[in-house]
Amino acid sequence: MLNTELNRTGETRRFAGGTNQNLLQQVSIQSSPIFVVGCPRSGTSVLSLSMGLHPDLWVSAESNFLVNVVNDAKAAHAQCTTRGPRHWLSKESVGLEEYLQAHGLGINALYMSRSGGKRWVDQTPEYMLIARELAVTFPQARFLHLVRDGRDVVNSMINSGFPVEWANSFTKACQAWNRFTDAGVEFEGFVPERILRLHHEEIKADPESQFKRICAFLELDYDESMIQYYAKKKVVNSSFKQKGTTKSSWRKSWTQGQYDYFSKACSGNMQSFDYEVEDVPLPAGGPGDNARTEPGLPQVRFGEGFYPDEGGMVWSRRKAVFTLTKPPEAERAAFAFRVSCSLGAYYDAFPFVSTLRLDGEVIGRIPFQQDNHSMPLLLDLNGDDSEVEIEIETPAGFVPSKVSDTPDDRELSLLFSLEAVELVQDGEKRTVTGSGVAVSARS
Repeated sequence: MLNTELNRTGETRRFAGGTNQNLLQQVSIQSSPIFVVGCPRSGTSVLSLSMGLHPDLWVSAESNFLVNVVNDAKAAHAQCTTRGPRHWLSKESVGLEEYLQAHGLGINALYMSRSGGKRWVDQTPEYMLIARELAVTFPQARFLHLVRDGRDVVNSMINSGFPVEWANSFTKACQAWNRFTDAGVEFEGFVPERILRLHHEEIKADPESQFKRICAFLELDYDESMIQYYAKKKVVNSSFKQKGTTKSSWRKSWTQGQYDYFSKACSGNMQSFDYEVEDVPLPAGGPGDNARTEPGLPQVRFGEGFYPDEGGMVWSRRKAVFTLTKPPEAERAAFAFRVSCSLGAYYDAFPFVSTLRLDGEVIGRIPFQQDNHSMPLLLDLNGDDSEVEIEIETPAGFVPSKVSDTPDDRELSLLFSLEAVELVQDGEKRTVTGSGVAVSARS
């Protein structure tokens, strides 16, 4: 690919690093930069490093800042076109696409000022989530979309030790993998001629043929140096190496509950990427497997629509049912929950309410406001069993654009956390928490 050069006269300034640079004296633009995208922990690091071994390519660290550049540019264009011809962008007929491309020219020049004139490669996985905007901002860019078996990705996520939500929650890791794979599938349909899907496992199995595919797609001559990381089986950016732990596959470290959750939540995207989700017997235990029915314990049995998370049980449907059971020897049981609301991308749906029914009768309505996303819920039982039904009522005209059977950061969802159960027996009160309550995800 040839570089397009724009010559301008600029001024010389002294930067914080103490070096003199002649700004804008010669701006060089790469017509077809390369983005390596995919879900984090999919192998994007080793693929990008391998790309950097090609003599005509240049790779540096993950950039991340383009998320802010793109989002700020979109917000600025929306704000600065509200007054019609009294705003410069409107008067000069600068649409959002042209405005983004203008930002892209500056970023492109910045990369080229560091690449030594080589074609640059960006290796930021999270750009999968803004790939459509990047395709507009860099109208001739090419994208390498790396996918990997979701079980291996999630296993790597929860062992990464990264200071991000998905590193500390199995369910959040599953949701993150779904979010990235959804974005990848959508983007492949947006500009199919500019994106190449690659499987991490296929590159490991036959790096030479896969890198020849890559070079053909990028209109590069193949260079055998690109395969050395894979050929020598070098470990790059390993979760387990960073944490000082012994590598353990999901088959050895996951519980049956975790595998069942992944299979239900992620099977659709696994199939989209040609991975098979088979029945695998794993050790018992884990989320949703503590389905105890001891008669001496108060019990909470969550039904369909609930999924386990470390903080409690997440519900992501409009209506759901769970059952509360009072120990027969107790005269009364009061179940104290904390209910938290997450609207994800539907923040503007506030305020809304949830109607609560106990054994078919309406006993209350839970209001959720923008400044109050969490509130207590006390359910008092006199009978042995009671069925609780909760239904979300949203404002007229509010229709989520995504309907799913699993919780997702972009969906409206409620998190139920059982804090305690107060029992009255023989006139005496006692409070039980934790293992003193039998909680089950299976109705």
